[in-house]
Amino acid sequence: MLDKYLNPKYFFPSIFFLSLIVFLLHTAYTKTSIFADARYYYSITHSIISDKDLDFSNEYGHFGIQMPLGKSGAPTNFYPPGVSFFWIFGLWLTQAINVDPSGYGFFSQLGVALTSIFLGILGLIFLRRMLLKYFSKTVSLLTVVTLFSATNLLFYIAVEPINSHAVSFFVSTLFVYYFLNHQKDNYYYLSLGLIAGVAGLVRTQDLALLTLPLIKLVLFERSSLKKLTSNFLYLTAGTFLGFFPQLILWKYFYGTFWVSPYLDFGFDFLHPKIIYVLFNSQNGLFTITPIIAFAILGQFYFAGKNFYLSFLSLSYFILQLYLISSWNAYFQGGSFAIRMIITTYPLLSLGLASLIERLIQKFAIQKTLFLIIIFSIVNSFMVIRYLLTF
Repeated sequence: MLDKYLNPKYFFPSIFFLSLIVFLLHTAYTKTSIFADARYYYSITHSIISDKDLDFSNEYGHFGIQMPLGKSGAPTNFYPPGVSFFWIFGLWLTQAINVDPSGYGFFSQLGVALTSIFLGILGLIFLRRMLLKYFSKTVSLLTVVTLFSATNLLFYIAVEPINSHAVSFFVSTLFVYYFLNHQKDNYYYLSLGLIAGVAGLVRTQDLALLTLPLIKLVLFERSSLKKLTSNFLYLTAGTFLGFFPQLILWKYFYGTFWVSPYLDFGFDFLHPKIIYVLFNSQNGLFTITPIIAFAILGQFYFAGKNFYLSFLSLSYFILQLYLISSWNAYFQGGSFAIRMIITTYPLLSLGLASLIERLIQKFAIQKTLFLIIIFSIVNSFMVIRYLLTF
């Protein structure tokens, strides 16, 4: 019976349409799906499609945004452009069939949202394929179900897809999938660098994905110095290619190729707010999405199966947690849980899968499924609470 309802052929299309319905209901309630940070991302896409330039004056006027003028004489935009590039086709299509000439209406928002929803679900598909290397079909799919329904992925794929986080999850998952499953490919490190560069193009902090192949190169790869150097150069070249559009935009806006405006917020690396980020009542990672705490605990089970990968997973999570906690904007405003940590979910899913595997062995699948349903219901109530609060 479980296999029937969780058949991947039906499950992934089902959660795609479920996400679409949730998005439509939320948009009907709020009257728009473009607010807060999404206005800046959307402005890039709209300007490229409608105006065919990078002067956001029209877009900022529409959204009521004021930004300083850059070296080009046009208003600046310090948000990474990656997600905006992914949205181009969706917005172009609505313009091409002339259903929303302004580019701001419902159908334009729908075209962009569908792109994010599709990529978020595609990320879950890659996640399942990655997990199948280490776990059974049942455990792999239950892990995907849990990660979608019991974390803030539900919020950022279904409720507010017009943001960077669904796309960030997709690119991060693609990176981890390729990192683990294609190690014998020609130009492996070049491809990894390219995907990491695109990840950084979506969210600058996701460039930290590069720590995974770097740790592999330095600590675990047994090759000659010449081979190590060659792989490092391939990795660097790929990253440069993937991240290059961001460098061009920085040059256009600020007159230099390397000046991340996010650094203006500042970091306090000696006093990271780790306890706040994990446990605050408004959006603490463990407070709002406790399943992530269990995923981390599950890494210690997974270490018995694959210490190397468990070490990489925990290292990447700790690095991202430290960066987020050290940033002066660590509180993350109106974030539902700590959304910047979503990039770690592909690796944390290995711990979650290990825990689900243990639960099935000890309590049978019915009780395990019951626990997943409880966590999912609680997460849904937390989403509703958030929407009513903000």
